[in-house]
Formats: sequence, C-alpha cells, structure tokens
Amino acid sequence: TWNSNNISNVKIEYSTNNGTDWAVIVESTNAATQTYNWLIPNTPSTTCKVKISDVLEPEMTDTSNNKFTIYQPSITVTEPAGGENWRVGTSQIIRWTSNNVTNIKIEYTTNNGIDWSIITAVTSAYSGSYSWIVPNTVSTECKIKISDISELTLYALSDSTFEIYKPSITVTNPNGGELYKSGSSQPINWIANHIANVKLEYSTDNGVNWLIIAASTPAATGLYNWLVPPTPSSVCKVRVSDVNESTMNDVSDAPFTIFQPGISLISPNGNELWRVGTQHAITWTSINIANIKIQYTT
Repeated sequence: TWNSNNISNVKIEYSTNNGTDWAVIVESTNAATQTYNWLIPNTPSTTCKVKISDVLEPEMTDTSNNKFTIYQPSITVTEPAGGENWRVGTSQIIRWTSNNVTNIKIEYTTNNGIDWSIITAVTSAYSGSYSWIVPNTVSTECKIKISDISELTLYALSDSTFEIYKPSITVTNPNGGELYKSGSSQPINWIANHIANVKLEYSTDNGVNWLIIAASTPAATGLYNWLVPPTPSSVCKVRVSDVNESTMNDVSDAPFTIFQPGISLISPNGNELWRVGTQHAITWTSINIANIKIQYTT
C-alpha cells in the first residue's frame, strides 16, 4: 500500500538485500488504487524492502522505511535420520530443526509411511528435541514425521527407515521329550535377535538348579554341540541366556531325558552247578537298552 498525489501509474519493485538490487513486482499499475495484491515469492530474506516509482518520472520514488522479512517455514528431521537401531522400552531423542514454525505434531510409522501413530499431538518446535519411550512395535520399516500444527501440509520425514527392535532368545532344541545318552554329542539350538553372546546351562531337576554348559558362546551361530554329562534324569531342561542381560533368556518348553544305559546280570551270578544238557534261565535287568547279546566263557 502507498499514498500518492498527481501520479497516474506506478512501478513496484522489491529487494531482498536492503536495496542493493531490485526485482520488478509489476511494471505499471494504477496509482490511484493505492494498493496491490502481491503473491510473495520464494525468496526468503530478513532484509527486504519495497520501492514504488512513478512510471513516467522514475526519480519520483519512495522505499520502505525499514526492512521486512520474507520467510519460508521449514522442518527437517535430523534424528532418527535412518539406519538407527532403537530398542523397545528405551528413551530415545527425536531431533529436528525448524524455521518460522511454532508448534509441531510428532508421529511414527512401522510400515514405511502407510500408517502413522501419534507420539505427541503438540509440542514446541523451538525445543528441537523430544524424549520418546520406544514402544513395543518391532519393525525394520520405521520413520518419524514432524508436522506444523497450523499447516499440516508442512512436514518432514526421516530420510530413510530405522529399526525398533526387542532382543529375544528362543530355545528350539532340546525342547522337550528328547532322549540324550550320557557321553553322546547332542546339538543345542536356539534363535537369537540382537544378542551378541549367550550363556548355556542345563538342569536335571526341572529348573530348580542350573549347571553351566558354556559361560559364553556367539549367539549368531544358534548351535552348540554338547557332550552330554553322566547325570541321568527324566526332568532335564536347557536354558540359553544373554551374557550381558541374564534376565533375557529362554528355557526348554518341556523336560527331556538324559539316560545312562545299564545291565545287571542276576543269574547265574556265581557258584551255581549247572549240569550239561539241562536248561537254566539266564536273567538280568537293563535300563535304556533295546537289544542285547549273550555270551559264556569256560
């Protein structure tokens, strides 16, 4: 807007460097209207001015007394930017930068932007950070979205996906019902996620007491060849634990058996008198043996 006297048409220009350079807004418009609706260009600056000149007499001009600002609101998510691994239940910092934005909404997705869940409906944009307790929504396709509350079409996303994870261990073998012979080599198998090393133990009393098999072995292998000890029991279990966090563990779902095969000869056992051609019973007891061979010596 402007005031003018005895001028037909004016030229309107603007500067983004305090008047050093000028760009035309309109070459000529009716001076008598004393107003012009200007669509603000994308030329952000804090040192803007407007100049209005008589079209016929360009030296007849006036300029804004002071500088004004042309701004472009913006938001940029700086953390998580992508590739991070955030554990369920931990406190993580969401960070951003913003310009000319007052309040924001923060959301997250676990399916790369198909659906969004609210972290906070409103928080100050000026703080630049927000402490978030990571929810139990395990996924490798997570992103953060930060939106301007007053203009929800103005928003920013994490550059790429990050992961929300929960460490886990699952014993897959022995998991119940197996028969392991003392002295044999048997596999202990497990599945572990986000765990470096595991501790292996076994129990012969259904988990009341535990004995160490291996104090530490790489979790990623998922396999340990165990030399079964001579500790016969029908209520054995195996436990696999995170070396750094013993409460993170898993136990065989049901008991398995460690057995020690055995034979005990009952008759003849000494001092018997057995006549040639007569028939006598050879008797014995056995444990965990399917078939036997019988021999005699003189």
